[in-house]
Amino acid sequence: MTHEHHSSVPHETLEAIKAMSLDEAVAELKIVLRAAVKLEMATIPIYLYSYYSICRKPGSDAPATSSAEIEEFPAKSSLYGNLAGATVMSVAVEEMLHMSLAMNLLTSMLSEDEDLPQIFNGLMFGSGGGIVLPALHMLSPLAATTAGRPVEHISDRPLEIPLAKYSLDQLQHFMRIEYPGQEDSVAETIDLKSPDWATIGEVYDFAKALIKHGGGSGKHMPDSVFQHARGVQIGTENYSASSIDTVSSGDKTFTFVDPPVVGTNEDGAISASTVAVYENDDHHDHEGEDALFRISSAKEAVRAINTICEQGEGADYSQFVEKDEAEDSHYYKFWSLCAELDGYPANMATPPQVEGIPAPKPTANQILDLGERFVYDFPTNPKVAGYSDARSQSLAKVANGLFQYMLIMTETTLLVPEKHQKLYFNKTMHQSMIWVMDKLYQAMRYTKDSEGKIVAPTFENPFPVGTTREQAFGELQNLVDSCKILCADWTEFKSDATFYMDAIENLPDVTPFWDGDRGQTPDILPSYLKPPSQKAVKPSPDKAGAAASAQKILSPYVGTQAFPSAPPSDTALSTAAGDGNWVRHACMGLNSCKNQGRTLENNCAGQGWCSTALSYNAGDPTSPKLSDHTCHVQNDCAGQGGCGLYGTEEELNEPGGNSCQAQGSCATPINAERFITDGDERGKSVWQQARNHFENTVWKTLDASEGGKRPLPEAGSNFPEKPELFAHGPTIEWIEDSGQGMTACGASGMSGAGSCA
Repeated sequence: MTHEHHSSVPHETLEAIKAMSLDEAVAELKIVLRAAVKLEMATIPIYLYSYYSICRKPGSDAPATSSAEIEEFPAKSSLYGNLAGATVMSVAVEEMLHMSLAMNLLTSMLSEDEDLPQIFNGLMFGSGGGIVLPALHMLSPLAATTAGRPVEHISDRPLEIPLAKYSLDQLQHFMRIEYPGQEDSVAETIDLKSPDWATIGEVYDFAKALIKHGGGSGKHMPDSVFQHARGVQIGTENYSASSIDTVSSGDKTFTFVDPPVVGTNEDGAISASTVAVYENDDHHDHEGEDALFRISSAKEAVRAINTICEQGEGADYSQFVEKDEAEDSHYYKFWSLCAELDGYPANMATPPQVEGIPAPKPTANQILDLGERFVYDFPTNPKVAGYSDARSQSLAKVANGLFQYMLIMTETTLLVPEKHQKLYFNKTMHQSMIWVMDKLYQAMRYTKDSEGKIVAPTFENPFPVGTTREQAFGELQNLVDSCKILCADWTEFKSDATFYMDAIENLPDVTPFWDGDRGQTPDILPSYLKPPSQKAVKPSPDKAGAAASAQKILSPYVGTQAFPSAPPSDTALSTAAGDGNWVRHACMGLNSCKNQGRTLENNCAGQGWCSTALSYNAGDPTSPKLSDHTCHVQNDCAGQGGCGLYGTEEELNEPGGNSCQAQGSCATPINAERFITDGDERGKSVWQQARNHFENTVWKTLDASEGGKRPLPEAGSNFPEKPELFAHGPTIEWIEDSGQGMTACGASGMSGAGSCA
């Protein structure tokens, strides 16, 4: 990010800021930042609603709204939904980043007697039923220009964005959210100290002007303004720019069924890793080393604001259409998606198009049947009361309550001691978003009320008026209990509705952090922040027991051991590997000793047949489930994270190397087709990265290595007859030929093992 941002703050306003005292400017900045936090939060449900209306894999998933014959995903004509889904989700992820940065900036300024940033119950709905974006106002239908530059005409009407399914019209609403900041703006009502704003960029320009010129006599604010300790800011270790959900193959097809291993295109088969398009580029889309960071100086405060503006609407009116090294701004991403749809450019409005700026060229084969192939028929601006039966209303209330509780969990992050924050964030935010909300909202696409309307979240606050943060978890449980009764026989769900309700019930309770609506760090932290201790084990081949008799496969993996349906029990491991002589692991070739692979029949460390990792049991963290863990933060213990699909760069760099329960990343086993989605190793094999970690970190500590003198057995040597079959890890073909399956999450279908969405 190298652009110099041209401020949209009018000269008169800038002079008023310079005339402020430091105390006046600080007070004004806090007001602006509180509005900015709620503004960023308000964009998230808008993007999520449209995202979940997108059918990313038409034909492979159920056709969106039509039974017409279509080419099945990932045929070339079926790829737009996946691209659109990846783009919208990538923007939603960065809006969560922007909200976190704004929360950090505000938190850095707060004294002990001030309220932390507040987002719970912070959504406002307008007269049209849509979501009002705090602090923003409507623009006139047509922007004028001066010397070739757009000049905004700002009305006194609040900016309201509908909750609506994905469409050309909704994309234009997205463009309006991310509308580029201008050098000149003309408002109907002028307040020099707090002017009307039309764009997110103008809000942050005003905040930045306060930082740069509000220190008294027009000087920079001193660093001491940003060194208060009301709360614990959200750390960089909790943010990941990319995941399997923000990846698509663009306009290129790949092999979805029986795909090749990472990095290979052979005999007409195309690995998803070779065509992956990463919508978010964490190396080029922010200033400084990290996108999310804790703030303690005026320079860092400005850096946070610059990242928000650059990622969103671009640096200014003249630069937002340019590629910022590797990634377009949100505004231009949405404009580019418009260019592929029927009705572009004829049905585009200005604004949100900017007059005089080159628009993306229409694509050659624009999509005529968007709604038939790519979009579920979500209602516009739904309300719980608008669903026609008690069952549908109950489900919508649970979906809404989950979202509101997630906002409280986000606020609570600021109350968790720094050394516990990573574990807290994984068990609350990542668990609720990736594993609970995502699955519930997808399942709801198949439900309809008694009048045939799809039941979608409405994002209203379903809790009784006056519900405090301390009471919210209990109120959410009440909604779940009611929904369990009303939705028990609702067959349209992909699985039993009770599954989703149980997952919500098992979310961590953050009540101890709240006294009414006043945040507090409890003297005794909740038990979920104290994972079970792990006994150190150094396996020895001399202590191994008798190998199990593994089942064999007939064809095409003739003679290989079959992939068992579940990991072995503790008892079975103790029998085969020796009592107290085993350590569970994430995948094939990562076992620490003889007979410790999934089949309990292998000769040495590094030659086991597959994962023995267990799934985290949120209902009882001390009693893991005897099943593979299927997603990010679902691992039961250290060394059991699969990685690659979700997670931070640090997590993705060490698959199978996580240090604690719920801090591993993604499903086990690690199929050979899975590639890393973020960080320096992006696009490379997850299994090979795990194997490298095992060789460089684990192997030399094992008795089998003879003090590091003996080399690690070759990859694939678990089947010496044909080691090439497993030289890259377990293939999905082998797992399926064993009569089994596995879950490798993500909505893009690019994980190599199908999709959980």
